[in-house]
Amino acid sequence: MTAERLLLEAVDASLELGVHGNLAASLESLAGVYAGQNRLEFAIRLLAAANAYRWEHVRPLNTEEEKRVATITARVRAEAGPIRFGLPGPAENPSP
Repeated sequence: MTAERLLLEAVDASLELGVHGNLAASLESLAGVYAGQNRLEFAIRLLAAANAYRWEHVRPLNTEEEKRVATITARVRAEAGPIRFGLPGPAENPSP
């Protein structure tokens, strides 16, 4: 089973069971998979969705998550370029 399939199942299970605690982390991890596959549109949308979810539900990143998401975001920004990628960086979007 691929990482993509496992993460999609994790997202589906979270939504189906109403257990959203790890939803943002699963979306961010899936964005990392898509970034590795050069599927940048999907990666950008997932990062934006995870960011919006964290803000709406006040679920800030812990230190390790912040490093992981920053790495994924940097990779996608480098590939997509600044105009196509509109998600604010950490300095522009401080933790709630």
